[in-house]
Amino acid sequence: MKCDNERTDPIFFAAYTITLKLNNRRFILLINNLESRMKKIFTILFLFLFCFSFSYASLIDIYKRGAIKLVADPEFGKNTNWDEMFYKGIKSIAFASDGSFFVTGLGGISHSVCKFDRNGKFIKKFGRKGRGPGDLYHPGNLSILDNKYLLIGEYATSRRISVLDLNGKFVKIIKTRCPVFDVVGLRNSKIAILGSKTDENPDKITYMIIILDLHNNREIHVVLFIKKFRRTAIRAGDFEGKVCISRTKNGNLLVGFSNNQKITIYSPDGKKIFSFNINIKQIKVSTEMKEEFYKGVESNIEKVPMRVRNMVRKQHKKMRSMDIFPKYVPYYKSLIVDCDGNFIVFYNKGYFKAGSWRFQVYSPNGKYICDSKISSEKSEFKITTPLVFHNDSLYFTKLKDIKDDLLRIIKIKLK
Repeated sequence: MKCDNERTDPIFFAAYTITLKLNNRRFILLINNLESRMKKIFTILFLFLFCFSFSYASLIDIYKRGAIKLVADPEFGKNTNWDEMFYKGIKSIAFASDGSFFVTGLGGISHSVCKFDRNGKFIKKFGRKGRGPGDLYHPGNLSILDNKYLLIGEYATSRRISVLDLNGKFVKIIKTRCPVFDVVGLRNSKIAILGSKTDENPDKITYMIIILDLHNNREIHVVLFIKKFRRTAIRAGDFEGKVCISRTKNGNLLVGFSNNQKITIYSPDGKKIFSFNINIKQIKVSTEMKEEFYKGVESNIEKVPMRVRNMVRKQHKKMRSMDIFPKYVPYYKSLIVDCDGNFIVFYNKGYFKAGSWRFQVYSPNGKYICDSKISSEKSEFKITTPLVFHNDSLYFTKLKDIKDDLLRIIKIKLK
C-alpha cells in the first residue's frame, strides 16, 4: 500500500493542476489591475503637474510681464493702527522664517521695536530710551541672524548694535569702532556692518564693510568705498552715491556702491566669491532735476519747527548758490534680494519720486534677466521704502495720500 501523501490518483493531479492555473490567472488579473491603477495615478499626477506648471508663476515670469500689479491683501493688518504707531514713517522691516516681522519707525519713535505676526497683527513692543542692556537709542535698521537673533542698528554715532532674541529678550551689545549705518545678519553667527571713518577732507567720506562674529567680535575688513561730495547743511540725497549691503538667499553678503557698476558677492568669512557689472547707464544731471529737488526742499521747510525755518531758508539759499550736484546721477537707487534669490537693482532718476519703481533683475549668479517695474499709477496708493520680499509676497510702506492720509504696511501677493 502507498501512503496518502504518495497518492498518484489521476483525479487528484487534474484537480491540483486546475487549482494552480486558477491561482496563476488570479495573480495575473491582480497584477494587471494594479498596473492599470498605477497608470491612472501617474496620468492624473502628470495632468496635475502639467496644469500646475501653467497656473504657478515664478517671480521671473511675473517680472517678464513688464510690471508687478499692486493688488493689496485686504486682510493683512486690517485692524492694526500703523499710522498711530509709526506716524513719522517706517525705517526698517525684518522677517523671521515663520512670517512674523519686526518694525522700527523713523526718528526712533518711542525708541522701541514692534513685533507683528504673519498676518500683520500687533504682538508686542520692546525697548526704551537708554544706552544700557535692553535699552535702545534711535533704533534703525533691523536684520535677522540665523533665525535666532534680532540685530538692531542704533543711532550711527552710538557705535553699537543691540542683539535680542526673537521674543525681544536682551542677548548682548556689540560695540563697534566706527559709526554704524546698516547691519545685515548673514549666517553662522556672522554679521555685516556698513560703517564709516572720519577723513581730513570735509568733502570726502570713507565707507567700510566689516564682518563681525557674534560670539567673539572678531573683525574682518572686507572693502572700502570713498565718496566725494560738496558738504552742505542740506544734503543732495539721491544725487549722492550710496553703499548698499544685503543678504543673499544662502547667507552670503551682497555689496554695491551706486557710483559704479560693479556688484560683488562675499562669503561670511569675507572672501570674494564673484562679481558682475550691471548694464544700467548713467544719466546726466539736468536743470529740471535740480529744480525738482529744490522744490522738494522748499515744500518741506513749512514742516520744520518755526524756530528753525529762517535758518533752513538761509541754508537752502546758500545751497542754490553752490554747485553741489555731480555731473551724473548714481547708477541705481537701491539694491535688494527677492525671495527667490534674484538681485533687484532699482533705477535712479535723480530726484527719485515715490511710486516710480523701475528695476533690473539679475539671477543669483549675476546674469541679467530682464527689466520690470512696480507701478502705482493706477492704484489707490503710492509706495515708498522700505521694500521687502518675503516668501511669496512683497511688503512696502504706503505713502500718505489724499484718500485716507494714513500710513500703513501693504502686502502684495506675487505668486
